[in-house]
Amino acid sequence: MVDWQTGPLGRGDLGRLTLLYAVCLIAGSTLASEIEYQHGYAFLSTPKYPANFEHFDYANPEAPKGGRMRI
Repeated sequence: MVDWQTGPLGRGDLGRLTLLYAVCLIAGSTLASEIEYQHGYAFLSTPKYPANFEHFDYANPEAPKGGRMRI
């Protein structure tokens, strides 16, 4: 059991932690209202492909289909 007054955090740290938690909650709710949701994720930019793309640039949609794979 941890004694919050004299435990590993020291005297008065519970109040600081509570204040920090409250600030994080307020900041988080502010940031959540400013989020622009998209269909995909791209680091520091917008997604390369639109929401309804047909195939990736590196994939050939005319590639032959079927056959066997032997391992």
